[in-house]
Amino acid sequence: MEKGKRINIGLFVNSIQNDYSTLVCQGAAVAAEELDVNLLIVPGHELKNTWETREVKRFEHQNNVLYTFINSNNIDVLIVSMGTVASPLNQRERKEFLDQYKGIKVIALESEVEGYPSILYSMSGLRQEIEHFITAHGMKKIAYLSGPANNTVAQEREGVYRQVMAEYGLEVPENYVAYGDFTDVCIDTVREWFDALADNFPEVICSANDTMIKCVKEVCEERGLKIGTDLFVAGFDDAAFANVMVPPLTTVKSNVMTMGYTAVVSAVDYYNTGVFKKVSVDTMLITRQSCGCSPEAVRETETKGISLDVEKDELIENIIKYTIRKSSLDVIPKTQIRVLREFIGYVYERAVGAVPSPISSPEMSKLVSELMCEENMDFFTFDAINAVAFAMRKIALEGNGGAKREVVFRVFERFFRSVSLQFAEKSQNVESRMIADRLVFSRIADDMMSSGDDESESLRLLMNDIRQLHVKSCYLYLYNKSFDGLSKTALSNDVAVWKRPDHVYIKALYDNNDPVFPKPEEQKIRYDEFLTHRFFCDERRKTMVLQALYFNYEHYGIILMESSTIGLISEIMNITLQISTAIKLTQFMGQLTDALDNVEEANRKLSMESVTDQLTGIYNRRGFISESEKILSDKRGNTCSGAVLYADLDCLKIINDTFGHKEGDFAIRKASEILRTSLRKSDVVGRVGGDEFVAFIMDIDEERIMAVCQRIQDLASSFNTESDKPYNIGISTGLYRFDTIDGESIDQLMSGADRDLYNNKKKKVKVVLKETAV
Repeated sequence: MEKGKRINIGLFVNSIQNDYSTLVCQGAAVAAEELDVNLLIVPGHELKNTWETREVKRFEHQNNVLYTFINSNNIDVLIVSMGTVASPLNQRERKEFLDQYKGIKVIALESEVEGYPSILYSMSGLRQEIEHFITAHGMKKIAYLSGPANNTVAQEREGVYRQVMAEYGLEVPENYVAYGDFTDVCIDTVREWFDALADNFPEVICSANDTMIKCVKEVCEERGLKIGTDLFVAGFDDAAFANVMVPPLTTVKSNVMTMGYTAVVSAVDYYNTGVFKKVSVDTMLITRQSCGCSPEAVRETETKGISLDVEKDELIENIIKYTIRKSSLDVIPKTQIRVLREFIGYVYERAVGAVPSPISSPEMSKLVSELMCEENMDFFTFDAINAVAFAMRKIALEGNGGAKREVVFRVFERFFRSVSLQFAEKSQNVESRMIADRLVFSRIADDMMSSGDDESESLRLLMNDIRQLHVKSCYLYLYNKSFDGLSKTALSNDVAVWKRPDHVYIKALYDNNDPVFPKPEEQKIRYDEFLTHRFFCDERRKTMVLQALYFNYEHYGIILMESSTIGLISEIMNITLQISTAIKLTQFMGQLTDALDNVEEANRKLSMESVTDQLTGIYNRRGFISESEKILSDKRGNTCSGAVLYADLDCLKIINDTFGHKEGDFAIRKASEILRTSLRKSDVVGRVGGDEFVAFIMDIDEERIMAVCQRIQDLASSFNTESDKPYNIGISTGLYRFDTIDGESIDQLMSGADRDLYNNKKKKVKVVLKETAV
């Protein structure tokens, strides 16, 4: 690398839309920003497809073409998440994969590879978990649900389990270890395992990850076993659902962000010194009620050291450690740590200092606003802020008694009020952003297709759309012509089998400025020059994501994007999918134009697909608008009244995050069914966003439209009462009444209903989780 140039670090992960990989990337991004180095995230897929039975995964291995773009011409140090990218491979295959990147310093994460430096998780957390059952609860019959038998990560964790059991002289019967697949669909394996354990059923089941505990829980419910009393369980990973499971799941926190952060710090040092300093990432036990611990015992363990018995500076550091432990993010940047330390110190002095004094509401509001400003909000999650409040309240009450306690409570009452207002405002901002994003997503394909054969206009519209999706910079590279990637039966860990073109064409870009569209004669570059060509702006540091543009097996090019914030890195995948689909649709249109003689049947099929929402079977946005405009046009000559009804499925993100996207899809389908049942066959119903629906209703009066709204709520309530789902289906509605004589367009009618929906949602109290799931 030339003197004075920033170090370029590459990071291979399996996707950026699973929790683990996203956290690794976020941790790496924090370190890259602090160290002023460039980070290129390359989200391929695992090198052997072990998901062939899961339909949603069947084309994701096409992303592995991205691995072929990396070499010493564009990357100085390469970090590879072996646990996500290469876990199905044996040691020889792993080494062969890394050997392809000659001339680059390579660091393996999560697993050792012969001849390469590695950063591993310590197994201290898993050891603590098993020892906790033995020493704290006196358990001896401990079984283990492992991952796949040929998976290195699963083997390492199983080895720790067997070692600890042996050290304590505890027997491991042959049937006490079962092998799942790390997913939540291995329930048949768990059922068969429970049957085999019937004559010597364990007291405890430890799992190699949290996700498989979902299967254990389901089988326990089938057999009338209650977790936390009849059977004690614990997992590994501290997944998003672990804290809201009933009972909350004892697990091992992997400090995943710390893995990404440590990897970049080590990579920079390795590049500068030529020597790799061995380091590992700690894991820690998180005790909750599923292991038999009471909430009081858990809290006492967690808050040990948060006491006035220790010095102020030590106490503040203990509170910060407790905050990170309770947060869903295990890395908080140095800047935000400094802000947090100053805030705690100030409130400490005002609450329990030598002369305690109340903090007024305006002052507290100002303090919280500064703490939770936009640049901090990616890292100060609700869990983190709640942990700060709990810790500060604990020490405040410990140091103040009698009359002073009123002052203390006033301080924290104002803190909680200010925090609640800040999070409510953030929630509204996020919801507004999501609504705006959905509109842009739905427009990408329309914009590209509406341009027809005019490539320059299509690219101009595309760049404009991407800029509105919080993408700070973007570089679009297309192949001269599309090519077919690997079929599902031709998977290989050898990237050399990919017939990637030797050249790509830089079609469009922007980088903190107006879009640039290189002339045709300027577009052609070598495949490995995507970070070094004449149009690439290297004046500032970047964290960018490289994505493949493909549809099924057909590849169109690559796109390089820089998210405006670390928290939005994973959303780049959604943009890529939209662009790939748009390219495919545009390609379809060109083929149809060239083959008019054969277009009739193909056009009919395409038309059906283009107006129908695949998940619910009702109209999509295009189909809804088209059908509604036809009806409205027919009624223009008469004086008719009607209404547009907007409906929104409440809290879809919470359902997705807590119970998985399968349940989220179920909730969307159920909401669609409720709407269709509540309306007439002649009414037009469509899904126009992820959780948003709209209905066009003609020839209806005030009394009947209000009856429709009430019917929607009644059907939802009835379903929630009868359903065994752990969440409620809530539907918010908004109405806009119109007369055809007024001449309003469909867009105006929809906007009016959307405004009414927005106002109603602000007033509505949403309860998504049922009491049994809280």
